[in-house]
Amino acid sequence: MLVRQLIPDSRVIDAEKVGETLMDITPGLPETDNFQHWPPWRQFVVEAARRVLDHTGGTLVMPMTILVRQYWREISTGLVL
Repeated sequence: MLVRQLIPDSRVIDAEKVGETLMDITPGLPETDNFQHWPPWRQFVVEAARRVLDHTGGTLVMPMTILVRQYWREISTGLVL
């Protein structure tokens, strides 16, 4: 990923993997057309990012598209260190 190459000491985390993990829960979480609608997804993305940074330091690159403004607020507010 080009961004990672441009930012020394950075790591990339894929927030969609968190959604994929939640989709594997049996029995499943409530039906939705997008896992971003599940509050645990937004909370786990923030927690995963914090844990990775606590463990490794550096800069975390997390490419994702968030179309719901409130969801972006939740995640971005949670990521402020």
